[in-house]
Amino acid sequence: MTTKLSNLFYAFLNIAASTQKLGINLIRVAILIIFVWIGGLKFYNYEAEGIVPFVANSPFMSFFYTKSAPEYKEYKLKEGEFNEAKHQWHVENNTYGFSHGLGILIMAIGILTFLGIFSPKIGLVGAGLAIIMTVGTLSFLVTTPEVWVPDLGSGEHGFPLLSGAGRLVIKDCIADAFLQNTLLIPEEYSVIATLNLNGDYVSDQLAAMVGGIGIAPGANINYQTGHAIFEATHGTAPNIAGKDVVNPCSIILSAVMMLEYFDWKEAAALIEKALEQSFLDARATHDLARFMPNGTSLSTSAFTREIVERIEKQK
Repeated sequence: MTTKLSNLFYAFLNIAASTQKLGINLIRVAILIIFVWIGGLKFYNYEAEGIVPFVANSPFMSFFYTKSAPEYKEYKLKEGEFNEAKHQWHVENNTYGFSHGLGILIMAIGILTFLGIFSPKIGLVGAGLAIIMTVGTLSFLVTTPEVWVPDLGSGEHGFPLLSGAGRLVIKDCIADAFLQNTLLIPEEYSVIATLNLNGDYVSDQLAAMVGGIGIAPGANINYQTGHAIFEATHGTAPNIAGKDVVNPCSIILSAVMMLEYFDWKEAAALIEKALEQSFLDARATHDLARFMPNGTSLSTSAFTREIVERIEKQK
């Protein structure tokens, strides 16, 4: 009985020894397929644009780009989206050139690892490069700000997520608690989905937090077709019609949003800077000037003329 068990054990060892090389070679084939696939993806624009946060923040790779972090945040594109101005920024940043080079390197590592089937020395080079690439990828967990989970109240935060785009957090909240949160922790909200009635309350309060509905812009955008309407958030005010006292900032800033939507950022910036300087000088229509220390109340027409003059001076 003992002899039979020993023979079975030795037979198992012989089979394992004979299949070990086969197993290693199959792993090399798997690495080839995965690395060629990943490397090939780097030749697609959406993949090249997706790795920008990792590369731009990496002390080992950022020199491949011509632009510094975090400028890339203004030029992010959705997968499949094309925007000429943002695309041109990525061209100037060497986003696509670096990604193509990285793709070639990744595929080369896969091929070298695969060739280890025929030449152990070549395979060793491929394996060494694969380890270095893995360490470089893991370094993104430390160097990329967007991958760290923010403290949003769950008690679990700080641990890195390997996602340059961050994550979507959905919070269900009753209206009265939400209105309180907008005052206490407004930074935790970016998009608000609500029905019309509560939406009226919320939009008025949020507008009041930045100066009132007279300064709150509005936009209705169809991101599928590209159609958009930009308009003031407030309604009509028949009781002050024709009195030259209305605050025009809401419609002006809606126009700024429209210019930004067209990627006419320089024109938008001129208007924003003119408004900002006017507010710093405490010159505004009455609804805003009354809250400013030593504020000067201007009529609608006078305020508009000042904004135009300030824009002209910037040119």
